[in-house]
Amino acid sequence: TGVTQKNGDGCICHNLTPTPSVFVRIEGPATLQRGQTAQYTVKLSGGTAVKGGFNVAALLGDLSVSGAGVREENGELTHTSPQNFVDTVVSWTFNFTALDSVYTDTIYSAGNSVNGDGIPSNLDTWNFGAKFPITVQDVVPVELTSFSASFVKNAVNLKWATATELNNKGFYIERSNLKNSNEWQTVSFVNGNGTTTETKQYSFSDRTPLQGLSYYRLKQVD
Repeated sequence: TGVTQKNGDGCICHNLTPTPSVFVRIEGPATLQRGQTAQYTVKLSGGTAVKGGFNVAALLGDLSVSGAGVREENGELTHTSPQNFVDTVVSWTFNFTALDSVYTDTIYSAGNSVNGDGIPSNLDTWNFGAKFPITVQDVVPVELTSFSASFVKNAVNLKWATATELNNKGFYIERSNLKNSNEWQTVSFVNGNGTTTETKQYSFSDRTPLQGLSYYRLKQVD
């Protein structure tokens, strides 16, 4: 550990300089909610490609072990022992837990592709991985998947759907005849479904629409 671009110069006990033919990448969600934990994978390819090792470090969040062949040391993660390449790739999984705040975090990585003779030398190759940014957002109370309007028989029919809801009291329906305006009028209120992970469908018919072009929006209330 201690060899990523967060706080080190790479795997210099094997080779003083990184090798461009070694590729290290992080795979996993780029957006998390406050305090959320998600699984990530670090993949290593290229170089000598007999055995491989890795190191990952987080700028602010917490890293933890979630897969085989991984151990924690000084708040960072590394391999327990060099792993054999399979089909030109070797990989490890781990968990990252975001802080309970809104911010941008970064996962740093480095990978070492070695010849397996057990002797650190310039015959072994390594490289840094690209910095992996993670955007940490507030908890979203409602995941809105669609919102549409149609004009039928002198009425505006609104339809919308949610994928998940958390403590959702409901939706105020607001309208205006100006798109960029602070003059929004509350037309009605539609009850929500509280907390649910099932898709929910909603609808409302505005039977006294404004003259001319109108705009509609939803104001969700916990």
